[in-house]
Amino acid sequence: MFKNLPVEYRLHKKTVIIRVDNAKLSQTANSQQQIVRGRVIDEEGNPMVGATVRYSHSGTYHTLATGSKGEFEFPSNSFPVHIMITSLGFRPQEYSIASANDSNLIQLLRNNEVIEDIDIVYTGYQALKKESSSGSSSGISKEFIQERNNNSLDKILENAVPGLNTYTTPDGKMDMRVRGGSSLRAGTNPLIVVDGFPSEIMPDVNEIENITVLKDAAAAAIWGSQAANGVIVITTSKGKAGKPVIQYSGNLRVESRPDYSALQRASSADVIDYEKEQYDKGYIMAGIFDNSSGGYSQSIGIFNDFDRKDIDLAERDRRLGLLAGLDNQSQVNDLLLRQAINQKHFLSISGGSDRFNYYSGFNFEQDLAGTKGTQAKSTLVTNRLSYHLADFLTLRSNISMDYNWGNQGVSNLESNIRALQPYQMIQDEQGNPINNYFGYNKIENDRLMGLGYLDNGVNLLTDNNLANNKSTGFGIRSIFGMDWKLMKGLRLTNDLVYERLNGRQRNLYNQESYFTRSLVNRFTAYDDAVGDYVKYIPYGDVLDLNYTNTKRMASRNQLNYENTFAERHYLNVIAGADISKRIADGGIQRMLGFNDELYSSQDRREETCVGCQRLGRINPTLCCRRL
Repeated sequence: MFKNLPVEYRLHKKTVIIRVDNAKLSQTANSQQQIVRGRVIDEEGNPMVGATVRYSHSGTYHTLATGSKGEFEFPSNSFPVHIMITSLGFRPQEYSIASANDSNLIQLLRNNEVIEDIDIVYTGYQALKKESSSGSSSGISKEFIQERNNNSLDKILENAVPGLNTYTTPDGKMDMRVRGGSSLRAGTNPLIVVDGFPSEIMPDVNEIENITVLKDAAAAAIWGSQAANGVIVITTSKGKAGKPVIQYSGNLRVESRPDYSALQRASSADVIDYEKEQYDKGYIMAGIFDNSSGGYSQSIGIFNDFDRKDIDLAERDRRLGLLAGLDNQSQVNDLLLRQAINQKHFLSISGGSDRFNYYSGFNFEQDLAGTKGTQAKSTLVTNRLSYHLADFLTLRSNISMDYNWGNQGVSNLESNIRALQPYQMIQDEQGNPINNYFGYNKIENDRLMGLGYLDNGVNLLTDNNLANNKSTGFGIRSIFGMDWKLMKGLRLTNDLVYERLNGRQRNLYNQESYFTRSLVNRFTAYDDAVGDYVKYIPYGDVLDLNYTNTKRMASRNQLNYENTFAERHYLNVIAGADISKRIADGGIQRMLGFNDELYSSQDRREETCVGCQRLGRINPTLCCRRL
């Protein structure tokens, strides 16, 4: 009766003597949930309302916001607890809490590098002084960007601009929202304008001179309905008169191998104990899975064998004991994961004279993912020229070319790793692959294989090694313009823009991959005329091609009058016409029975029965149904 209590006891004659066991008491206290409380203040001691608090004691982070007095609280059953507090305009603060009794008063310091109020507002059509702009806007300076040039654009904008939030989508992509989303189906990403025109080709962060975020209805008044989610205006660097300036920036970032043990998932023994409890309570029985394709884990398979009386209790416990001693973590680490490495190199040269300015840049980036078989490379070349043909005329050109390519391993590898039971090994001691039937009934699979179906088992290592997925993309953007100085304060600009992006995804599925086997099985059926099972598509490699093409053309003619009268009256007027057109098309193609060397395929296999295929009669004319 004292087994689970923090006490120890002894018998003295007919008396039971009980006393508190301090060691057990400490363990019991740590195993129970305790409330951690704290408060967040600013430099003046004022409470920080709505600050974001992220906390973790097991590797998984949870998020909450501080209350009206800057207070926060959350439960925890283990210590220490790591917390991170962030708030727009303030430096992030990380903190470790050793126990629930700690006094947690956390002060955030202002981040003076984030510029919330900028002197110049760039709208894409014109540059205005802050006091002359009626809309809400925020911006980031070049100095702030250069200090973080090893990050992507969305990472730079994260927590840097009030009202701009970044999210990670389920497929790992970044989603930016200005003052929340404004549409359920049309997307939430803001319009991105580069050097005066919307663009899908992003400049390198080392080339960015200024970023302005337009937030309210004034953005829609300038850019129309496409600015419903806000506008991010990017201005790139241009050449300046003077000696040539050469700039190089190189970054190498190495991330540790993904550590799934940080998830603190249940061990093999714990999972088996849980499934045994399910079996004892009648939630697991062989009848649920018999004669169905529903899959189950290895331990449930053992319980099913025992339930059918195929094995006795001693054999069941022996098998479960062997299973409880397995752990696939080391195989997952060694066979599927690796360190993630990102390297980035940027080189530019700029300069000019009173008449001619130039800027040329080259960027190369390579990204090795933390999962084996996946990597991406990209290059970006830019050239911007400006030639003052006369005192009243300037010619401009702005050309960017982007090329990217990469390889991808088996899709959803990380989520498939998380779905593995801890005792599901990837290889045996001899290095032979062990298939996983968690998604398909092993007994039903064996029965179907006897009829001519293909194996429905999955092995992540085999599929990842067989994966042959490649992507390529090319984009070019050109802007040609002329600036006319007609009179004092009055300018005329003419611009022509052409942008084109081509993307291609090529996935070649080996005939031994799970994807191909599953596809062929779906098109295998019993033919009454033959009295046997027939594969209605050829059993071979499968090629999937996916391509997208996007074109954007625009023309702008704009008059801009800007002048100051009597040293205190400022006037800025623009008038013009802007015509643009965007064309997008794409396509998907699947080729069955594909031969990569000959680049040939079979549209469809004629109805050759499985029985004749087993006898080697692959030619449909030799099938028993035709003989």
